Amino acid sequence: MTDVVLNPTAKLLRSRPPLELTRPMDWLAYSAINALLRRTRLADGSYPTWVMSLPDSLTKSRVQMFPVAALFAWAAVWHKPVAAMVCFTMIAMLMSTDGLDGSLARAIPAESKWGSKWDPIMDKVAGASLMFWWLVLVHHFARAQFVALLWLVAVRVALDVVLALIALAEDRRGQHPKAGPSGKIKAFADDLAMIAGYGGMIAFAFGASGRSLTLTAEALLLVACLFAPVSIYQHTRNLLRGRRT
Repeated sequence: MTDVVLNPTAKLLRSRPPLELTRPMDWLAYSAINALLRRTRLADGSYPTWVMSLPDSLTKSRVQMFPVAALFAWAAVWHKPVAAMVCFTMIAMLMSTDGLDGSLARAIPAESKWGSKWDPIMDKVAGASLMFWWLVLVHHFARAQFVALLWLVAVRVALDVVLALIALAEDRRGQHPKAGPSGKIKAFADDLAMIAGYGGMIAFAFGASGRSLTLTAEALLLVACLFAPVSIYQHTRNLLRGRRT
């Protein structure tokens, strides 16, 4: 049985794609993806199975966010900074798969119905995992900031639920929902908030004060909350247009 997936449309990237707000990872990951494709491309213009399945594998990997974030919380609470740094590195790598999976799938191309459906769901699972353990750690290290953060997280999760329901309705109507500029800004603000928030927890694990980083993270989460309704509006408009046609 062959381990090769024939793909007559597969081609190497000739030049770096344009830097666009909606697909910044395509531009950033160009060199790495191009190197991967050059080294794995077969004589008949196809790629091995593991390359073709890599985008979906990257999407699935975000399920690991909850246990990794839980391990980070344990290391921070028990003041084990080295373990916390290792977990933080793993969290950052898992966060990067959010953009890498789509960029690689478009480059091969190897976009799948499974990936288009489950990628946003995995994003929500990973984000909820990070927010949950962040709340636990803030309650432990900076209780004075806990109530404000709890409200922000509650609003953020509620907006995500609404957005997920609208996206599901779009998908059922065959409209293939995709994030626009506001959605990308929202996701970028979310990522920066998590990095700053968990960085603050590392500071606490080292015995220092991570209050400034935690406040910065809360401000970034607020930015995400402000852009989420714009994204909801755009998806709702897309859904209604689909109904009229």
